[in-house]
Amino acid sequence: MSFIPAKCTQCGANIEADDSRDAGVCPHCQTAFVTQKAINNYNTYITKNIIIDGESKELFKTASFPTLHAAEERCKKLCELGEYTELVSAADEMINNWPESHLGYYWLMRGFDEYHTFGTPEYAQKVKDRLNASAFSAMHGAVPGKHPIDKQYQKFLKRINQDERRQYAEFIIIIEKIIDDFSRALPDIIEKRKRTNIIGFLISFAVFISSLIIGIISLVNDNFLLGLLLIILAAFAALCVGIWFLIAMIIYINYDKKLKKL
Repeated sequence: MSFIPAKCTQCGANIEADDSRDAGVCPHCQTAFVTQKAINNYNTYITKNIIIDGESKELFKTASFPTLHAAEERCKKLCELGEYTELVSAADEMINNWPESHLGYYWLMRGFDEYHTFGTPEYAQKVKDRLNASAFSAMHGAVPGKHPIDKQYQKFLKRINQDERRQYAEFIIIIEKIIDDFSRALPDIIEKRKRTNIIGFLISFAVFISSLIIGIISLVNDNFLLGLLLIILAAFAALCVGIWFLIAMIIYINYDKKLKKL
């Protein structure tokens, strides 16, 4: 005996039909129904409410999904339509309602940009965008780590058995490739950011030296006001560069320690 989400053909209530029987009785209006018709009625309702039509889509988004099976059907439809933002929200709802099921984590990962663009030209750009955001955060004190999909992946793995691992083999390969691509590229992109900052520091230092030299030359050539102005400018630049240098060194030393923990 197995129960499948259905919809009463008489009153429209959400019910569960025993697909091993040809007919059943609605617990709400007590009307007899043909099992297959009630199941088809439910599937038609779900499909209708997921059309990209503004009103019906809103009905779908706010619809109640009382069973894990119904919630998964919702995620499948959203994925088919490419509604990945809605898919992530629906998967979050599944996780909240059925935290011990692996399905919420599965659909959440499928909503990540890197997953649904995997194998396309857009994939590299999506990874790069994620890397840039992580590198920027890391350079400002955040602890760098793996791709955020890794956290969901570990939770997913804890909830599946060996048979399910084989069932999801292709999915697992893609997720591990995304995590590996990100982890290998993150240190490189942060090193590039560090080099860019050092180049900026050297340019500023060169401006300081140039201003100082021109100021001294102007003083020697009796252009006192211009020389004094340039020396003051150079002194201010030196102060700013000095402060920048100290802060940059603290960030770099800090970050190097964090990188070793990866």
